[in-house]
Amino acid sequence: MNLRSFPHVLLTFLLLFLTHRAAHSQAPCWEWLHPYPVSFALTDAAVLSDSVMVVVGYNGSILRTVDGGDTWSCFNDGTIYRFNTVDFLDDQFGIVGGEDGRLHYTTDGGEHWNLDKAPQVIDFIKGVHIYNRLNAVAVGGTLAPRNIILRTTNGGESWVNQPSGSTQTLNGTYMVDSMNVWAVGIANHVLHSTDGGSSWEVVDVGLPSLVSLQSISFADAERGVIVGEKGTRLITTDGGESWKQITDPPATANYYDVEWYDSQHGLIAGEGQGLGTTDGGESWFPTPPAGYYLGIGVQSGGSRAVAVGTDGRLAMTTDRGENWSQKSKSSGDILLDAIGAADSSHIMAVSLKGDLLWTRDAGHTWGMSKTGPATVLRRVIYPSPNLALLIGGTVFRSTDQGETWTNVEPPAGKFLQGGDMLDERRGMIVGNQVILRTDDGGVTWDIDTTSVGTDLYAVSMYDSLHAFAVGKRGAMYRTEDGGESWQFVETEFTAHFYHVQYFSSGELVVGHNKGIVRSSDHGKTWSIHNLPNGQSCFGWASVSPEVAMCAMDLGLAMKTTDGGKTWNAERHNIESASGGAGHMYSIAMLDEKTIYLAGGGGSIVRYRAVDSSASVPEVVLTVGSRPQPVLQIVPNPAKDQAKLMLVAGGIEQSIREWQVVDMTGRVVLSSTNQQRMTMVPLASLLGGYYIVRVYDNAGRSISSPMFVDGM
Repeated sequence: MNLRSFPHVLLTFLLLFLTHRAAHSQAPCWEWLHPYPVSFALTDAAVLSDSVMVVVGYNGSILRTVDGGDTWSCFNDGTIYRFNTVDFLDDQFGIVGGEDGRLHYTTDGGEHWNLDKAPQVIDFIKGVHIYNRLNAVAVGGTLAPRNIILRTTNGGESWVNQPSGSTQTLNGTYMVDSMNVWAVGIANHVLHSTDGGSSWEVVDVGLPSLVSLQSISFADAERGVIVGEKGTRLITTDGGESWKQITDPPATANYYDVEWYDSQHGLIAGEGQGLGTTDGGESWFPTPPAGYYLGIGVQSGGSRAVAVGTDGRLAMTTDRGENWSQKSKSSGDILLDAIGAADSSHIMAVSLKGDLLWTRDAGHTWGMSKTGPATVLRRVIYPSPNLALLIGGTVFRSTDQGETWTNVEPPAGKFLQGGDMLDERRGMIVGNQVILRTDDGGVTWDIDTTSVGTDLYAVSMYDSLHAFAVGKRGAMYRTEDGGESWQFVETEFTAHFYHVQYFSSGELVVGHNKGIVRSSDHGKTWSIHNLPNGQSCFGWASVSPEVAMCAMDLGLAMKTTDGGKTWNAERHNIESASGGAGHMYSIAMLDEKTIYLAGGGGSIVRYRAVDSSASVPEVVLTVGSRPQPVLQIVPNPAKDQAKLMLVAGGIEQSIREWQVVDMTGRVVLSSTNQQRMTMVPLASLLGGYYIVRVYDNAGRSISSPMFVDGM
């Protein structure tokens, strides 16, 4: 079966999507490093053999393993739309379905995918089932509301709509044979066709109250099971002529998927505890894994199964559910705010709560620790594997690849924000009206609290004499004597600068939340290069005066190779629907070909350039084939408030909730105003970045960053 922070300056954000025009081969550049294999929700799975499994989920992503789940490759169809369902007939032919009517098929076991979509105007496909190499059925719904039933008789090359006459969204389907087809959905909805879908009848299964039925599967022509919300389980032993409730064991959890190994052995996945049967569904017993699992795939006639769920949950069994092993490691609500890389093997990332993630083998394995209680970590400086500095109010220093840390306390009342190391000996750190210098790798520091009169957020050194520091409200300072003295650089800038890179040519790249400013004469004159469409940046990195990149929300990064004159969108497939997980807030570049992003849910992804001669799907930046949701944020400084407006389609007209989420994933403001506009009071918000998110009644959401300027 299936906002960073400052109360007067606010950002308007347009959701942009990358879509493939046509592609049949996989050539991904972004790859997940942590948590493995992904941190976003996985929705369904299929087991093709002892070694090959296919899993689908959010962000248009299809995961595939060919070694029994030890390693996974991730393919993306170029969108942020999620896949809800996957089904395989055998080890070669399979179909996946998802949002925006996406129905892709493979004929080589998931190595390549046809990226067509259903021609009808469809909001989502929720279930798909294949009967044979030619015949399959897919079900779902629209936001009208109206249910969708599609049938293919040519192996997924084309799909024909089969109206049922009802409006209830359908979640699951099963073809007993080419004529005998079932579908289940919300509000106890069960449909049955005996003519291949040309006509449908509504079946009353005798439930006492309304629930959403999620999945249906038959063990043979006579024996089938339906599962749904609130512990609902129904069984038929006469081909659907009658259905009875399964009440043992008692359950109130929501069940989302049911699958069969053979006529006697089956598994159910859902919230809390899964269920198994060895007698054709007459009796059921609890089986691991425990957790929130949305889908399950079993090996027909075999013993393996894969269960998948929220936060990248992925568990496997090789003995029909008696024992399970976790193949994923969720980082929960960890939000990584900074990342650094000494080389391609040594990487560190930190959170605002003092969490530290590190790898010494290019991301194959990860260690996790804390530097101290309630430590706010904002920067990673990693000049070599033998020296690492973590900055966040104070400075932590390690010379043993992160095994142990020493604390360098700042002057009283000074909060340290950023820094740079020229080499393993010489470096600088800046903060709240303070600059620190070291000539011994951070063992000792010279402290200057008199040269600057504002808060500084970043500093860059290009040799032992020249450095440039930037910070609050356009502040810029320059030194030409190794930090003995600093000169204030006069500009008309008022934006807060969070990134600076000083190059030996005298060129400077300075980043703020809406773009970059550049200088080619040591900061005497400047040119402004903003991101397109008023987009916002969470973190900057640059490796040359021409090449810079920023981490963004909603699965995007923006890159320039001409100093900001033009910008190209890079898609890294990380949008997630829960707790801010999947949004990226920090970036590190070893060079133009090796880039790291870190963010919500403990997510770390890596970009590695591919051979330009390889077959790469053509990617274009569009606003989609139909109206996409645009969330506008309009400030009213006089009243310390902002108006949030949903100004286009894409989610239901009926709004369920508005949320403002801080960078730890905590909801700080919420409103159940069901209009497409609401007001947000800013006086209660600290300065910083936030995420504004709006949910419809179907649980779909869109979001936009908001930056609140603290007074």
